[in-house]
Amino acid sequence: MYAHPTRPPIKIYPENNHNLWAIEVGGDAWVELKDELKAHSFTFKSDHPKRWVGDDRKVFSVYKHLQNIDPEFQLSSEILNLITPKPQTVFKRRSIIEDCLVSKPLADQRSAIVKGITQNRLLYAMEMGLGKTFVMISVINHWIHLGLVDKILIVLPPESFLNFKLELLRFNSFSLSEDDIYMASATNRNIFVGNEKIQIVKYRSFLALADEAYKTKNKKSAKKYRKNPFEKDIESWRGENNAMMILDESQFIKNPRSRTSKLIHLIKHQFYFRYALSGTPATNRIEDLWSQMTFLDPAITQKDFWSFVKSIANTGKQFGKKYVERIVNFYYPDKIKEFENRTKKWVVRQFNKDSKSIVETVFVETQSKHKKLYQSFVAFGLKKAIVNKKTNRIVPSKVKALFPYIQQAVDDPSLLKGKVDKDINLILYNQIEKWKFSDHSQIEVVTSLLQRLVDEENRKVIVWSGHPGTLNRLAEHYISYEPYVIHGEIKEDRDQILEDFKTSKMRNVLFASYLVIGRSKNIIESTAAIYWDRSWDLDVWLQSKKRQDRLTQKNRVFIYKLLCLGTLDEAQDRNLEGKDQIDKSLFSSSSLDKDVWTKIFTGVEVTDHKNFDKTKMYTRRY
Repeated sequence: MYAHPTRPPIKIYPENNHNLWAIEVGGDAWVELKDELKAHSFTFKSDHPKRWVGDDRKVFSVYKHLQNIDPEFQLSSEILNLITPKPQTVFKRRSIIEDCLVSKPLADQRSAIVKGITQNRLLYAMEMGLGKTFVMISVINHWIHLGLVDKILIVLPPESFLNFKLELLRFNSFSLSEDDIYMASATNRNIFVGNEKIQIVKYRSFLALADEAYKTKNKKSAKKYRKNPFEKDIESWRGENNAMMILDESQFIKNPRSRTSKLIHLIKHQFYFRYALSGTPATNRIEDLWSQMTFLDPAITQKDFWSFVKSIANTGKQFGKKYVERIVNFYYPDKIKEFENRTKKWVVRQFNKDSKSIVETVFVETQSKHKKLYQSFVAFGLKKAIVNKKTNRIVPSKVKALFPYIQQAVDDPSLLKGKVDKDINLILYNQIEKWKFSDHSQIEVVTSLLQRLVDEENRKVIVWSGHPGTLNRLAEHYISYEPYVIHGEIKEDRDQILEDFKTSKMRNVLFASYLVIGRSKNIIESTAAIYWDRSWDLDVWLQSKKRQDRLTQKNRVFIYKLLCLGTLDEAQDRNLEGKDQIDKSLFSSSSLDKDVWTKIFTGVEVTDHKNFDKTKMYTRRY
């Protein structure tokens, strides 16, 4: 403990809890220090009017300010050593083990893999389309092969939830099966309970599950907690072995004040191996890197958030809605350069130089209500199309007529209202009538993408669909964005609407029909597109993709095509990519078994329908 003998005392001493320190300040010094302690997120203790508590990193950050108040204030070398962040990254030279590579990596991917297996903390800041998920899985393969990692936690946004799982199953080299992966969600709430090797959870779901765990353990709810609510659960799940934690799209924790960020920092100490993945780790401000780098290793930043900001920028204060807020007046270029040089060892930065337009397939988990309605409609349609009840044979031409309706059951079941008579199929009729647009499986993913692309990256985004009704419902659901809408039933001047979208500084979302403005329009002001659904016409798909990716486009264009897993979306995607014969070989047959069509409508690839093996019906190839 330290206390000055003559001046108003400044006392620092350990709290009972691990890594927590108390600061007491008396006299006039209290007025000088109070705002600083608030800014560094110290917690006020009601048992003493001037006692504040913070962890070792916060005390280390505020130490210099204490010296400014009292130049004679000094901590012993012993205490200073205790509060100084210690490096946690271990560097060890290793070579690639070829058996750990399921697919041959490109040169840049290979160097990224080498970097990942030589240290236990790393940020893969690789632009979309460069295969950072493949690189990360190759690193996982190495650590598991070496016996250094046994359990893995992956936290990610909704748009990566299924994709990461499918990539793991495809590129792992350690015989991973679906039973080895636990997909935690609102319906699968037993995270860290089983013995699954890999736990995958969305950021929001993780926070909700943490709140639930805290309430169960403490018999009360709380939106703020300083103890890891999963501490014992993770210990039990992890066992004696080292565990790995991966943050996909790690910019989700860039705000150190967010509850998600605080939760991640509460549990990170239980994971010796930590990796962050992001194509855009710091979109707007250099300080967005603080939380991500601190997640990897607190010794990288050493300081708490505002001390870090003050070390790279000139800061000030302004009156906010509730209290005085700190602001950045301007940055010090030399300090930013110094920080970038210091963090190079922990970052792999790669840019996509080959294309202005990058397309990402986003697999969406088809939710229960959506899946049941879709399956009911498929069964109803195939039953009507059967021409021989003894053999279950179906004439392809009859099924072809059903395709638009079955596709609507995926794209937007609201479009089916009034198309099924309750006297013919009461169950399906009720499913359609009770359907709400907010039940759609893709809503969560589109919400997450709009938050990232519009709110955080300030991009203009086009959401494409071919259905006027769907576009209207999307616009109503996302009314907070004040979106523009263009489709065939819009009576206003569509060219003017498009021009307003291109020039507006405040309204950055357009819901548009690829059948109306998917050709002959130049929309380079927009740098991101989301395909809610797509046409089976290849030309429509190719033309609409080119609206933003023009010769005059100077920026990268990101295109996201959403596919509901286990539906006709998968067959459509293969067809548009030229990987399926559904439009020729299947429809040229005189008749096909019902099981073949069931397979197509559940997304499983049909490569040889003439020699179709029913035992392989549900073997999906990713």
